[in-house]
Amino acid sequence: MNQKLISHSVVAVLFLAFGFWLGNKNKPTTIEGPAVITTPGNTIVVSQPGKPPKPIYQPDPNSTVISTDPHGNVTIKVKQVGIGFQPGIGAAYSDRLRLTLDARVAYYKRWGLNPGLAFRLGGSTDLSEIVKPYLAVSYALPFNLVSNTSCFVGVELAKSVIGGFRVRF
Repeated sequence: MNQKLISHSVVAVLFLAFGFWLGNKNKPTTIEGPAVITTPGNTIVVSQPGKPPKPIYQPDPNSTVISTDPHGNVTIKVKQVGIGFQPGIGAAYSDRLRLTLDARVAYYKRWGLNPGLAFRLGGSTDLSEIVKPYLAVSYALPFNLVSNTSCFVGVELAKSVIGGFRVRF
């Protein structure tokens, strides 16, 4: 009993420490002086005279806040860790090529956690063969041309591996 209580306490402390560490990742970036801000794709590019451009990836563009103070300093708050609903459609392969519908429900920078459904096109009439639920980890591709595309790998409910690409709506 005592050893079980200690192990549960250690897990709780580690979980809290991990939560505080993730919460610390959402600190704002402050740029002193004038700046030009552009947003190509999912990236904010901050340009200042005499300095190289500074790109900042924004996993959820709707949560980004940009503000200025009376001295001309720019503060950019990009939420790098969070929970939200971002639906997507894609193609994946498990036992055969499947059409997928999923949603990114949690994210850390470019990484996401996606529950979804994989649909078999044609063939069987058995519902368990037509629709397969899965849980996957996704990674948003770092190229401006495909800024709304992610690759993912996960496991189906039947414990088989699934992997593919998704495009968010």
